[in-house]
Formats: sequence, C-alpha cells, structure tokens
Amino acid sequence: MENRLFAAVAVAAVFGAGVAAAEDSRDALIRELTASLEIKEKQIEKLKSEVERLKAEVARLKDKLGIAEGQPAGGAGKTEPARPIPPVAPAVKPISPAERPVARSVSPVEKPAKAKTIAPDTRPAARPAPAVPPETALQQKLAQIKFDGQTFEQVLESFQENHGVQLWVKWNQLAVAGIQRKAPVRLAMSNITVGKALQLVLDEVSTSGRIEYGVEDGLVVISQAEDLAGGIEVLTYDVKDLLSGPGGRAQNSAKLIRTITGTIDPPSWKPPNIGLIREIGGRLFVTANARNQRAIADLLKTLRDQEQR
Repeated sequence: MENRLFAAVAVAAVFGAGVAAAEDSRDALIRELTASLEIKEKQIEKLKSEVERLKAEVARLKDKLGIAEGQPAGGAGKTEPARPIPPVAPAVKPISPAERPVARSVSPVEKPAKAKTIAPDTRPAARPAPAVPPETALQQKLAQIKFDGQTFEQVLESFQENHGVQLWVKWNQLAVAGIQRKAPVRLAMSNITVGKALQLVLDEVSTSGRIEYGVEDGLVVISQAEDLAGGIEVLTYDVKDLLSGPGGRAQNSAKLIRTITGTIDPPSWKPPNIGLIREIGGRLFVTANARNQRAIADLLKTLRDQEQR
C-alpha cells in the first residue's frame, strides 16, 4: 500500500515537474517571439523611414532636372515625333477637253510698302532764356521781310538771330516729308507777324505733307503736322467784339464759326472727328487739338486786326 502511494506521489511529482517545465518553455518561447516581433517592428519602421527619405530624394531630383510627373528621366517635355503617313495617290480620272481649265494670267501681288521708321530728333542744347516767351516773339510785327534764294536752314537761322525765336527743327521728320536743308526760299512779305512769316516759309519748302511749327517747353518746334497735332483741348475764346455790328450776334456767330471750320483743318470738324465749336454768350467753346487751337487764336487776331484798319 505504501509502495503504491509512493509511486503515485512520484508520478505526480514527475508530472508536475513536466508541467512546470512545459510552462517555463512556453513562457520562454513567448518572450522570444515577443522580442523577435519587437525587432521586426523596429526594422519595419526603419525601412519605412528609409523609403520616405528615398521618395523625397527622388522628388528633389525631379524638380532639379525639370522632369514632369509621369515622364521618364532624360526625356522631359519630349515626345517622339509622329511618323508621317505617306499620302495615298487619288485615282486619276481622265479629263475631257471641255473640263480642262483655261490658263489665265495672274498679275503679281504687290507687297505692302514697309513703314518708314523715323529716327528721334535730338533736342537742342539748353540756351539762355529768351527776353520774351516764344508766343510773344511769334506775334512781333514785321514791316518787311525778304528771302531771295537763301537755303531753308539759313532762313531758320535768321529767325533765331534776328527775331529771338528759339527753334527746335526736327530734321529727321522733315526729311521723311521730303524737306531738305538746302531747299531755296524766295519770299517777300510786309506787315506780317513773325509767326505768320515762319509758316509761309514752311509752306514754301513743303513738297509733300504739311510742315508746321508749335510751341513746346519754351521752344518753337518745326516738324510734320501730324507730329505737332498734340492732344485734344477744350478752350474758350471771348469773341463779343467780333459778333457785334450789323447782322446780330446769332448771324455773326454762325458766320465766324463757318470761317474757322472752313479755314482751319476742315476735315477735323466733320464726324467721326472730334472737332467741335459752340458759341454761348459771346464766347466760343472749342474742342480741338493743340495745333488747331493755335491756328484759331491766330485767325481771331487776324480778324481783329482787319477790323481795326
């Protein structure tokens, strides 16, 4: 009996030891697997970081090389040219004599003339200020003035030296209009203003295009009319004295306006051009370019001078 009990206890002890050993082995295996899993997780995180770094490096290199997304390196923006498809010759249909085209002579198409480029004219060097402004100098009265074959350039120099008119002659503009420095001038004038005499000289040498003068920054500028037209201005002129007398103000006003629009640049007063003149209360309200405004002021002065004679 005792032997059996001892044996049973021994068996239980052995079984317990085996169970304990098994549990120890299981715990060790779990610990080993857990440690291995942690190592693998760390390796995976490290690999993820390396992949992200490599992606950033590739993106940086693409930006540097200008490679668009989805295009192979070394061929950014380049596409293989399409191979031309050889044309298929259409079937030739015999043409009857009646269908044959009649040869016609075609006149050659003329090429449009190239626009002329005008070199800018150099502004003259600054001179001492004149004793009188250019507007006043141009209004000086001349008893008599005569030119007998002097060159255009010499005549302009005489206006500067004898009448105090500081000139800026745009010779490049004048050359385009066919005006030469050596063009002879033959004119004899009396009882005339400097400005009017100067304009008659310009008219004398003009062969094509209109040559005029204008006042700019204290200088009398001579150039083509288109170059001197200036911007649109709205000015008023007191003309009560010119509207008085026989006929009444309304009739004289209409007559004065007809005189201005018929004498000074007539096309500019017709639509679609912007020139406009209205008389209100003895005043003319004029919308015109600067050149025409100067001409109107000169014309009104001439009309007043005629009335005083």
